[in-house]
Amino acid sequence: METIQEVSRPLNLSHAYNVRDLGGYINKNNCELMKGRILRSDSLHALDDEDVKKLLSYGEGVNYVIDLRSPYEIQKE
Repeated sequence: METIQEVSRPLNLSHAYNVRDLGGYINKNNCELMKGRILRSDSLHALDDEDVKKLLSYGEGVNYVIDLRSPYEIQKE
Protein backbone atom coordinates (compact mmCIF):
# COMPACT_ATOMS: atom_id res chain seq x y z
CA MET A 1 0.00 0.00 0.00
CA GLU A 2 1.35 3.42 -0.97
CA THR A 3 1.69 6.09 1.74
CA ILE A 4 0.68 9.64 0.85
CA GLN A 5 2.96 12.25 2.38
CA GLU A 6 1.86 15.71 3.40
CA VAL A 7 3.90 18.26 1.47
CA SER A 8 4.71 21.69 2.76
CA ARG A 9 3.29 24.84 1.31
CA PRO A 10 5.37 27.04 -0.96
CA LEU A 11 7.17 30.09 0.40
CA ASN A 12 5.91 33.22 -1.28
CA LEU A 13 8.86 35.14 -2.70
CA SER A 14 8.49 37.84 -5.33
CA HIS A 15 11.41 36.86 -7.54
CA ALA A 16 11.81 33.11 -7.12
CA TYR A 17 9.13 30.61 -7.97
CA ASN A 18 8.15 27.26 -6.53
CA VAL A 19 10.23 27.74 -3.36
CA ARG A 20 9.42 24.83 -1.07
CA ASP A 21 10.48 23.41 2.25
CA LEU A 22 11.39 19.74 1.80
CA GLY A 23 10.66 19.04 5.46
CA GLY A 24 8.06 16.40 6.09
CA TYR A 25 9.16 14.07 3.32
CA ILE A 26 10.19 10.55 4.35
CA ASN A 27 13.63 9.46 3.13
CA LYS A 28 14.69 5.96 2.08
CA ASN A 29 15.61 5.14 5.70
CA ASN A 30 12.01 5.92 6.73
CA CYS A 31 13.08 9.08 8.58
CA GLU A 32 11.20 12.34 8.19
CA LEU A 33 13.21 15.33 6.96
CA MET A 34 13.05 18.19 9.46
CA LYS A 35 10.99 21.20 8.45
CA GLY A 36 12.77 24.51 8.03
CA ARG A 37 16.12 22.92 7.16
CA ILE A 38 16.18 22.18 3.40
CA LEU A 39 14.56 24.38 0.76
CA ARG A 40 14.46 23.99 -3.00
CA SER A 41 14.02 26.83 -5.42
CA ASP A 42 14.81 28.41 -8.75
CA SER A 43 16.15 31.84 -9.70
CA LEU A 44 17.90 32.74 -6.44
CA HIS A 45 20.08 35.13 -8.43
CA ALA A 46 16.98 37.29 -9.01
CA LEU A 47 15.95 37.79 -5.36
CA ASP A 48 15.35 41.30 -4.07
CA ASP A 49 16.16 42.49 -0.53
CA GLU A 50 12.72 41.55 0.78
CA ASP A 51 13.02 37.99 -0.58
CA VAL A 52 16.46 37.64 1.03
CA LYS A 53 15.05 38.80 4.39
CA LYS A 54 12.28 36.18 4.16
CA LEU A 55 14.78 33.40 3.45
CA LEU A 56 17.12 34.49 6.24
CA SER A 57 14.27 34.51 8.75
CA TYR A 58 12.71 31.21 7.64
CA GLY A 59 13.34 28.26 9.97
CA GLU A 60 17.00 28.23 10.95
CA GLY A 61 17.79 30.73 8.18
CA VAL A 62 19.59 29.92 4.97
CA ASN A 63 23.21 28.96 5.65
CA TYR A 64 24.24 27.37 2.34
CA VAL A 65 23.21 27.61 -1.29
CA ILE A 66 23.92 24.69 -3.59
CA ASP A 67 23.61 25.59 -7.26
CA LEU A 68 22.81 22.49 -9.31
CA ARG A 69 22.77 24.27 -12.68
CA SER A 70 25.23 23.24 -15.34
CA PRO A 71 27.91 25.74 -16.47
CA TYR A 72 25.86 26.25 -19.64
CA GLU A 73 22.74 27.15 -17.64
CA ILE A 74 24.69 29.58 -15.48
CA GLN A 75 26.20 31.27 -18.53
CA LYS A 76 22.72 31.76 -20.06
CA GLU A 77 21.61 33.94 -17.13
